[in-house]
Amino acid sequence: MKFTRLFFILCVILIVGCQEKVDTNSYTFQVETKNIKVVLGNGNKLNINDEETVSMILKNINGSTYKPLSFPEQVGGFTLYFDDGWEYSSQGYIEKDHKKYKADDKKTVELINNYVNTLHN
Repeated sequence: MKFTRLFFILCVILIVGCQEKVDTNSYTFQVETKNIKVVLGNGNKLNINDEETVSMILKNINGSTYKPLSFPEQVGGFTLYFDDGWEYSSQGYIEKDHKKYKADDKKTVELINNYVNTLHN
């Protein structure tokens, strides 16, 4: 009985100790750019560089708060690439330097999804 309990405690310590440390700080998205590259899920690429459209997208994204992801997730739909290295996906993820963050709010994701959908119609 004591051996089983000791074994369980050691396993828990080993599992917890071996886990990768995750950034727990949230990040408020703020980017300035005049050109946004868009890569759609099907691989098609577009550049958005008209001032009004870029301004509308940034107005919807900037100020959104994101929390770090503790595990990698599949990203599909589309990805926006900004000049400063940030990426924004239609799944509500932002990424820079291989660190992924998840959006707290669904509205930003909806706004961007709706905008990109209008590009196809």
